[in-house]
Amino acid sequence: MYRYRYINPHYQFGQMNYSLILEDLEDGMPLVRIEKCFNVSPNEIDDNFLANQANIDILNAIQAYNDSQLNTVDEGDQ
Repeated sequence: MYRYRYINPHYQFGQMNYSLILEDLEDGMPLVRIEKCFNVSPNEIDDNFLANQANIDILNAIQAYNDSQLNTVDEGDQ
C-alpha cells in the first residue's frame, strides 16, 4: 500500500508543477520524490486527476525499485 502527497503547487507559463511524494507503507521501498509538470490550467486538475497520475507513478516506481533490486542481486552473483 502506498501513500501519495502532492506538495509545492506552482502554476507558471501554462504549466502546473508539483512535487509528488510516494511512501511505501508495507514493503520498504525508499521514499520517492518525483517532480511533476502538467500542461494544463489549475482549473483542469482535481483529486481524481491527481490520483490517476499518482497511480501511474506508483506502478513505475515499484517497477524501478524491483529492477534495481534484481540488478543488485545479479551484481552480487558475479
